Amino acid sequence: MGASFAKLRSGDWGVRIEGDKPESGATVNVTKKNGEAKQATIDTVIWSAPDQKVHLCTIQVARTSAVHKGSQGSRGGCHTDGDCSSLCSPGNCPCSDGAGWFRCC
Repeated sequence: MGASFAKLRSGDWGVRIEGDKPESGATVNVTKKNGEAKQATIDTVIWSAPDQKVHLCTIQVARTSAVHKGSQGSRGGCHTDGDCSSLCSPGNCPCSDGAGWFRCC
């Protein structure tokens, strides 16, 4: 099974897999353009070719709570279990990404 990263219509990165249709939750080795291999976890198969030999899939994205430096100081992310207010500056309020995670925007 060969796999490479592909930009999906949604604008997100996914994987293009040649071979058998992968199961949701499967981990696949993906070859980047520079030849480096990276692992990705399949979320959903969103398209399959009529011959079922090529598949486009969304991938699971790891969420972190690391603090990132931005032009307006510290910005960070946290899950809804935490309080993001201490990570944000005035005019830089927490906002949801729709998956239960919050970030300062």
